[in-house]
Amino acid sequence: MHDSNNDTGRGKGRQEGGDRLDRVLHWVLFILPAVSGCLFWMLSGRNPQDYPQEMAYLAWTAAVVGVLLILRDHYSKSPGDR
Repeated sequence: MHDSNNDTGRGKGRQEGGDRLDRVLHWVLFILPAVSGCLFWMLSGRNPQDYPQEMAYLAWTAAVVGVLLILRDHYSKSPGDR
């Protein structure tokens, strides 16, 4: 009988924790590697032909995917949840 009272509280906490985890994963997996990779590529004194082109593509792809995921999460919420 106490389960019905506690279900909403636990579910809400789990959802909030999941949202926070999603934000952290976006930053760790997409934004930080993309920013650091792009900055390294732009600020290094190397000739672009010397830099592994795959790393540059990976950094830009991670940046685009991260931004798209953040925008999707932002716009998928109702206006009251933002």
